[in-house]
Amino acid sequence: MLGSLFFKGLIFLVAIHLIQFKLLSFGIFSVSFIADTLRPANLTAIQAFSTKENLTRSLGVVRLAINLRYAFSPLLGGLIIESLGYDFVFTDECNFGGSSWHSFLYFF
Repeated sequence: MLGSLFFKGLIFLVAIHLIQFKLLSFGIFSVSFIADTLRPANLTAIQAFSTKENLTRSLGVVRLAINLRYAFSPLLGGLIIESLGYDFVFTDECNFGGSSWHSFLYFF
């Protein structure tokens, strides 16, 4: 889990400097690959720490969070691109929001 959170933020920092389409596509693929390695660890933690009565509810909350990410990410990305430019789409995750690194520091 910690490696996924740390390397996701690191790859976002590298993605700022990718200009060519193929490199940018590979960078986004790398971010998605690293970010999704967190999912099996989350499901294992849910199974280990949830009671049998709350297991379905816990899985539902995780699925809801994943679906909300897919719903709001294009909206927020479009607003950032429109107001600040393309470069800030990646710097927002790393510097301004920094959600992956804040989570890394919280769990570490």
